[in-house]
Amino acid sequence: VGARVASHIRLQLNRFWDDDLHRTSTKKIKRRDVVQILERLMSAEEQTSLSTDIEDTTWSWLDKALGKLSDFDPARIHNATHFQDDLGFDSLMVIELASILETRGFHIASDQLTHLQTVGELQNLLAGNPNAASTALVKVSTATSTKIEEFPVHPSFARVAKQSLHATQMRAYSNLFNVEVFGRANLPHHNPNLIVVANHSSHLDMGLVKYALGDYGADIRALAAADYFFRNKARKTFFKNFTNLLPVERSGSLEASLGAAHEALRRGEMLLMFPEGTRSTDGKLRPFRRGLGYLVDSQIIDILPIYIEGTHRALPKGQKLPSPTSRNLKVYIGKVISAHELKRETKGMSPTECYDHISTRAHAAVAALRDAQGGTGLKKREQDLEPLFTGLPAKFSRNQVDSPVNFYFSLGNNDHHKWTVTVNADQCAIFQGKTAAQVDCVVKTSPEIFRKIVQESYVPSYDEFISGVIKTNDPALLMRFQAVFQL
Repeated sequence: VGARVASHIRLQLNRFWDDDLHRTSTKKIKRRDVVQILERLMSAEEQTSLSTDIEDTTWSWLDKALGKLSDFDPARIHNATHFQDDLGFDSLMVIELASILETRGFHIASDQLTHLQTVGELQNLLAGNPNAASTALVKVSTATSTKIEEFPVHPSFARVAKQSLHATQMRAYSNLFNVEVFGRANLPHHNPNLIVVANHSSHLDMGLVKYALGDYGADIRALAAADYFFRNKARKTFFKNFTNLLPVERSGSLEASLGAAHEALRRGEMLLMFPEGTRSTDGKLRPFRRGLGYLVDSQIIDILPIYIEGTHRALPKGQKLPSPTSRNLKVYIGKVISAHELKRETKGMSPTECYDHISTRAHAAVAALRDAQGGTGLKKREQDLEPLFTGLPAKFSRNQVDSPVNFYFSLGNNDHHKWTVTVNADQCAIFQGKTAAQVDCVVKTSPEIFRKIVQESYVPSYDEFISGVIKTNDPALLMRFQAVFQL
């Protein structure tokens, strides 16, 4: 990067950048991005100054640099620490690591770093171990050309087996855990083509999200590390044919690693992402990676935020079987974040700034669900139904029915979720529980859907009736209910 300087100023230090710089549509270099690169290089120099520990023969400086990049405790980094699984490294972090190493005199291409698996491999490479260096170079040259084959599976058998496995998984969540789902009214049944994002601290999370979404998310696809789930012939055959997992390359460019996700979204499918990159070891919400922002920006796709509670206690990272005493799981579904709204918010930003903004917005939405669920949060809102029913008489409109009609609303499993509403031409009566011997109209839905019907004059869509989000034995009477109470 060159710059003009006044004649009386002497240039004291050059900094070089091997990768392509971001450019505008007219091929001009984006100066703001250049400033960010320089700031990262200068920060790396501060962290790994040769003058302060040039005689240091340990790897403490490397542990500190890796810890800063990944927001990981340097004291817990050791030879077997895995870059992707433990530190959550992505392609952008690899480039920054290459910059840090450059300041210490290690001229290693980011492509070579990309294919190192553990911190120990990197230490060997930096120490000049020829075997480590040649192994990494072999990975660089062959990783993209090696294609793992799979056993032949008939499509009909794969379809039946996948359906059977899905049904078994859903029964397991229903029978082995106490699952509560809040916010199902926020599901956009008219639009299944979006990205679902959630916090991640357990192997239970993926199946729990599918369980919470119900029929709406029956075909949801989930991203999975290609080097783990598709690493040999048997695993690739199973996960490709009998699950909805999509392989993600945890190395290389964002475009290459998320290629399968791109194609799924273009086909109109729903995608599940855990943007933290790996399971949280303490159950706390971690920052979201830029890959989410990249996908949303490039595909102009909406985001559905979800917060999961209880899975870290039930099956934390490192534990093989779920705890028999931690069976309470909760899922909180938030409102959709519009892609077009995000486009307006990120107008004029550089790509990196745009991706960061989108990922941060999604993180904030998940964090808000986490914070709202306690005390006066979403759970209490769903349970506090009494004001909705006791407020109906004030909205009553006479002469909307010719004969008495009994409506029974079942909005959950508890007693306070069940109400009876009786109306005739002149008056109405509200009772908690099922009090009428004969019920003309039964309505089963979530508290949030009923809240929208009463407070927002919401009319359920055809898709919501078909999918079972709202169930009734008489849709015409349900419409009449809205007329009786001027909803």
